[in-house]
Amino acid sequence: MKIKFLTVALTILVCSSELIFGQTVDGKCGATGGNQNCGTQFCCSQFGFCGTTVDHCGTGCQPSFGKCGTGTAPPANSTTPTNPGTSTPAVEITTCSKSGTVAITFDDGPSQFTNTLLDKLKANNFKATFFINGNNGGCIYDFATVVKRAFNEGHQIASHTWSHQDLATLNKDQIKYQMSKLEEALVKIIGVKPVYMRPPFGSGVDKPLVMSTLGELGYKVVTWDIDTNDWQGKTTSQCLNEYRNASPPPKPHIALNHDTIKNTATNMAPQAFKIMKSRGFKINTVGECLGVTDPAKWYIKVGAPQTRDNTWVCKDSDINGP
Repeated sequence: MKIKFLTVALTILVCSSELIFGQTVDGKCGATGGNQNCGTQFCCSQFGFCGTTVDHCGTGCQPSFGKCGTGTAPPANSTTPTNPGTSTPAVEITTCSKSGTVAITFDDGPSQFTNTLLDKLKANNFKATFFINGNNGGCIYDFATVVKRAFNEGHQIASHTWSHQDLATLNKDQIKYQMSKLEEALVKIIGVKPVYMRPPFGSGVDKPLVMSTLGELGYKVVTWDIDTNDWQGKTTSQCLNEYRNASPPPKPHIALNHDTIKNTATNMAPQAFKIMKSRGFKINTVGECLGVTDPAKWYIKVGAPQTRDNTWVCKDSDINGP
């Protein structure tokens, strides 16, 4: 009886989703989008996204998963969205909105040094924000336990794209690929998609295409106002001086570091937390320092974390997309 009820419920859910979104529930389609179909009014691009532009309907369009052609707009009365976000372009966030707070953030991980950093943060009850990659000098699936640990210990997990490409150099579908490919991995590992992201190199925040695309995808774009430049090989003292010299409270800050740098993860960053606390700052995650105190609102819940299988892999061929 339970099985029959579940089957009926799932059937209703799928049918309802198709009525709302066409035949794809999240704007994705084709071989890289779960073999979902865009329906009769939208094209499935070579990168696996539904839409009506030339990029969707032209070269590389997948006719088995929607229409193809020169790219025409859907009927004016159509309510079928091509994505789950908003038509409003994203706005660059450079610092916290809550007075006297600081969000200390880490880019480019997870790495072999991240666990040590987590140990030190746990010992001092500090929370950080990790802007992570999927395939950037290491594969996220090989560090799945580290990502789970950070998430479960209350740190904020955010997107730094799949393979750290400069978004300012990409077209719309390529940007979407960079975001959705990492989302796919995070859904498998922790069951959620992040709401916050940081563009690699901080690049693209002045590009309308980048910000409009990220806005459509529902992302909040976060950069920084303290940069340790730890990746340049600076000494611990030089990096910490960026924290010591930052404007005092009530001025808030967002600080950039990299947990792929051994000295940062094991030595410098743990000291940075203590320095900022001693200066009177309240240590927050990015979400908290922007006034979003409920961690559930830092993410879009998709489902339960999954068990690793043969799809949990990174390839050289997936760095730039199909």
